[in-house]
Amino acid sequence: MKPEPRVVFVTDALPSIGGGEKVLFTALEVFPCADVFTLIYNRPAFACSPLANRKVKTSLLDQLPLAHKHHRLFLPLMPSAIERFDLRGYDLIVSFSYAVAHGAFSSNGARHVSYTYTPMLACMPSSRWSSCADKARRCSMRTAWNIWTAHRDMALPISVMPTRKLRRRSTGRRPR
Repeated sequence: MKPEPRVVFVTDALPSIGGGEKVLFTALEVFPCADVFTLIYNRPAFACSPLANRKVKTSLLDQLPLAHKHHRLFLPLMPSAIERFDLRGYDLIVSFSYAVAHGAFSSNGARHVSYTYTPMLACMPSSRWSSCADKARRCSMRTAWNIWTAHRDMALPISVMPTRKLRRRSTGRRPR
């Protein structure tokens, strides 16, 4: 008889209970033995939830000041932090992502399924923390990173390719 596959859930951040977190709770009902990794975890907000008695593994970002109340300020650091999770012991990685969790990977060739939420509010026009130029630059950088993570098997050729050519190749049109 085959052993049960080791499953891990990876999510961007768990600052409070919302719609995305409820999807995670439902997934935990299906896979009750799954481990949970997240960049930032506000434990008091989940005191009466399925995560209350579960060990949730976090990144170094969780220890930074303001991380629990203003986690979006750390968005530029999140891609690097999500890639540092050690997921080698898992057979299946399921990421719940609105920003960077889909960038989690394992060097052992584990299957990765990504449940991606949209939109990413930090890039939306209603963001009050930055100018339009700042938002455009962040969205452009995130697009390049998304393409790189989607084609990780070809990491070397893509990582040396200029971003403009990369965007043109992926979308089939010239960037503006």
